[in-house]
Amino acid sequence: MDLQRKRECFPDAWYLHIVRGGEAVTRSLMRAPWLSDRSRAACSRMWSETVEATRQSLGDHPRYREVSYEQLRIDPVQVVGEL
Repeated sequence: MDLQRKRECFPDAWYLHIVRGGEAVTRSLMRAPWLSDRSRAACSRMWSETVEATRQSLGDHPRYREVSYEQLRIDPVQVVGEL
């Protein structure tokens, strides 16, 4: 909902979505003390739903770009060059 509102307010903005791999995020979330359900299933679902919601809100925007965090770490020059 916030992303949809931002898209409406800032139609000429660029959106860079850096997506970290689901397993790494899941493991990280499982250690998050602010989550009430830190089970693997709940944390994995949170990652999936968040990434999918972003893609649904912005994926068709001409100024939306998605970058793999892992690929960015491996070869930042190439990834940034492609942007």
